[in-house]
Amino acid sequence: MKKRAVVWLLAVSIIGILCLLFFDSSIVDYMSSIQNVYLDALFSVLESYWAIILIVIAVLAMLAINHKNKSIGVFILTLVSSTIASFALKFIIMRPRPLGLIELLPIVNWVDYSFPSSHAVFIFSMLPVISKEFPKLKYLFMALACLIVISRIYFNVHYASDIILGAVIGYLVGYFALRLTERK
Repeated sequence: MKKRAVVWLLAVSIIGILCLLFFDSSIVDYMSSIQNVYLDALFSVLESYWAIILIVIAVLAMLAINHKNKSIGVFILTLVSSTIASFALKFIIMRPRPLGLIELLPIVNWVDYSFPSSHAVFIFSMLPVISKEFPKLKYLFMALACLIVISRIYFNVHYASDIILGAVIGYLVGYFALRLTERK
């Protein structure tokens, strides 16, 4: 991993830890105070699982069209690994969500813990593969990923530390999956 990437990951991790210790509740309160119909509409689209499924399909299609078959396997390994890591950490840490149970989503109530944000872990785990195979799309994807995870705070289902540290965890899962397959 490049020194620059390590510095960024450490800085983001420190920000996540500071949020966890001092700012989580204030950030959730602030996001609640700016809620309006326009942001509700935007973030409702971005935070849905359908948006993430469409992103996964788009990335897989781009990899297939560009004949990057080895990267398709790495991408799938990354997605599976990030899902397992996210749910394992949820059961180990068992941090309650800002609003408690999400009654509108009965399918996920059996995994109703806040840390880490599964959306953040999952979406940021894709970044290493996308950065390697489509470097011109890296910043566009990062902006989209940030909007997706911010929506989770906006709707009061995660704290800022859940998404910041979830993004770091996801990126590391993706990075190590990529490195593991490059060595073989």
